[in-house]
Amino acid sequence: MIRHRVGFRNLLAVGVGVALWLVGASGAFAAYEVWVLDQGTNTLLIYGGDTLAADAQPEKIDLAPHGGAKPHMILFSPQHDYAFIANIGSGHVYIMRASDRTV
Repeated sequence: MIRHRVGFRNLLAVGVGVALWLVGASGAFAAYEVWVLDQGTNTLLIYGGDTLAADAQPEKIDLAPHGGAKPHMILFSPQHDYAFIANIGSGHVYIMRASDRTV
């Protein structure tokens, strides 16, 4: 088995789930967030689009207490008010309210 060290900058390249949460206002995007799933730590990282930079500190949400393992894929409802997070390690699917990050 070949193992690779994955750094923070390589998260997108190694197939970690990524989603953009876009909030539209009259057809123009008022704000956005980048949601990144880290299946190695069962963590959801949320970056604010207005402060997105190489050294940005994300909001971190520990998903482990909710029973799932290895969050891998994320999909948003058509209104972007709920996120559906699939866990490949446990088979669980979380439904998270995007406004207050409640599972």
